[in-house]
Amino acid sequence: MIDRCDLCSRTLEATGVACPGCLEGIGRTLAEIGTLYQRLDPAPGRASSSARGAPGFRSSSPARDEVIVLTDPASKAGNEGPPAVLNVLYGWWDALRDAGAAPPPDGASVARAVQVLAADDTLSALAQLELARPMSDELTELRRALRRACGVDDPTTPLGQCPIQGESESPCGGVVRGRAWGDPAWCTRCGTTWAPGQEMRRLATQLGGALADAPGVARYLDVAVSTVRTWAQRDGWTVHRHGRRRLYSLAEARRSLHLRMELAGVGRY
Repeated sequence: MIDRCDLCSRTLEATGVACPGCLEGIGRTLAEIGTLYQRLDPAPGRASSSARGAPGFRSSSPARDEVIVLTDPASKAGNEGPPAVLNVLYGWWDALRDAGAAPPPDGASVARAVQVLAADDTLSALAQLELARPMSDELTELRRALRRACGVDDPTTPLGQCPIQGESESPCGGVVRGRAWGDPAWCTRCGTTWAPGQEMRRLATQLGGALADAPGVARYLDVAVSTVRTWAQRDGWTVHRHGRRRLYSLAEARRSLHLRMELAGVGRY
């Protein structure tokens, strides 16, 4: 029986449950969690406590609930959102210690927990444990919550679902993301990457629900951006919004191109 990664279903070259690419992804997630945590401010805009204010009643800037939940170990997660960052990280540290994959927890800081959990020795040991998948999933959710609390916009765009075949001959299904069409793209689950050019064009025909903004569609079809906007309006393309960006389906864009090619008597490509 072929051993496959629990996270991305890729064939493993060595025994274990997680591939090197997914372990590196966990390490990157931990590093970003540590960086974002340093940026959290429970009450943005509040004056320094050392500054003397004007006399009379004045309310302070209200603390942000989502930041309190993330920074206060005594806080409990509600139906939505994760518990405190420190609790999550030390919870996994405890679990890895019990499995013999990490030293006993010490200190009580996010920076220290990130340092230990992202260490090469810890990740190498994690590759052999069934904890890899649930740990990766929870850390990904925690990073998402931190991004929201910090007001950090994801600089990438979801392009579609990863078509790489897994163990059961079904697609990976992870989200393929890229900064713009024409830049490299990668799957957030299995770590597969696609280079710009023909490799990306082939990927576009396989992606489920592939999207791109107007300049990206223009590069994909090799037409002017103004042509893309004209076709989008005339052919009634669906507009998908990602933040402030307007995205269009590459499948709809291809249909518009093929329609005009057929009207002009030119074969499809």
